[in-house]
Amino acid sequence: MTDAGAFDSAPVVYNMLNPSAGTELPSNYPAQDYGRLFQHTRKAGVGVIGIRVLAGGALSGSTERHPIASPPPEPIGSAMSYDADVLRARRLMPLVKEGFASTLTEAATRFALAHPAIGTILVGMATPQQFEDTLAAVQKGALPPAALQRLTTLWQGFAGEPRRSTETVDREVTASSNVCFWG
Repeated sequence: MTDAGAFDSAPVVYNMLNPSAGTELPSNYPAQDYGRLFQHTRKAGVGVIGIRVLAGGALSGSTERHPIASPPPEPIGSAMSYDADVLRARRLMPLVKEGFASTLTEAATRFALAHPAIGTILVGMATPQQFEDTLAAVQKGALPPAALQRLTTLWQGFAGEPRRSTETVDREVTASSNVCFWG
């Protein structure tokens, strides 16, 4: 459909847990492969709306949700459960610890902005502070090339892992802390 140029824009899942619409991932990467869809959108002149930029909130690194936020969504294209996405997101914390971003949500927002095929991003928010944090991340601009290279290395660590069953993740989440990494 994209190659036919029948649409002016397309919503495409793109985030730090599943960037396969924009880049080739390691073999056996535990996510749906969107086959570098951005190559097709660019060739057809189709604009891209980056969706699931925060993986439904999992890229906050916390299972805790704001009282007015929607319930944890089913993942799209990444792990088999929201909790599994949160666990994998926590493994991206080196981006924060190494100073590329102040939070995982900032890193996720700036990551999406870094791909030249993306014209706009949709980011879910539950509070005015989350809006302010997102705006601040956008104003900082795209992640620098060194951060993107660091992500490539981190993704290598996910290769070969299963997408994970809910039962396995429930045990792991119970054993881990529910530290909130949001701003």
